[in-house]
Amino acid sequence: MFSAEPSSPTQRFILQATGSPVQPRIRFHSTLDRYCGRKWPENLASDYCPKDRTIVFQLTDGLVKNPSKLFEAVSIGCEYAHHVQQLSGIQRAYGKLPRRGGADRAGPPPRPAGGVPRRRLRPQRLEAPESA
Repeated sequence: MFSAEPSSPTQRFILQATGSPVQPRIRFHSTLDRYCGRKWPENLASDYCPKDRTIVFQLTDGLVKNPSKLFEAVSIGCEYAHHVQQLSGIQRAYGKLPRRGGADRAGPPPRPAGGVPRRRLRPQRLEAPESA
C-alpha cells in the first residue's frame, strides 16, 4: 500500500475537503486481462480504478528488464493524481461536462450541401497607403 503525508497547503485542503485519506491501494500484475469492469487496453502500463480506489501497474518484460526511474515516477504521479481527482470530486465534475464530437470536433468544416467546394482564400498584395 502506498501512503503519503500531505506536504503542501493544497494537499491538506484536499484532505480536509474530502474527509478521506489520500491513500490509494496499489497492485502490480504481470498479466492482466480485465480490470475495473473493462478489458485492459493493450498498450496501457498503469491505470486508476475509481470504483475501488486502486492504482494498477502492469509489469511488462520491457519494464522489468529496463526499468526507467523517470517512467515509474511519471506513471505513479499520473495515477496518484487521478486518485486525488476522484476524492476531490474533480473527476465527477469533469464527467458531467458536455462532450465534443461530430461537427464540434476540431478540423476543417464540412462541405456545404450539394457538393459545392469551399472558396479558397488567395494571397492579396498589400499596397502601402499613399501619403497625403
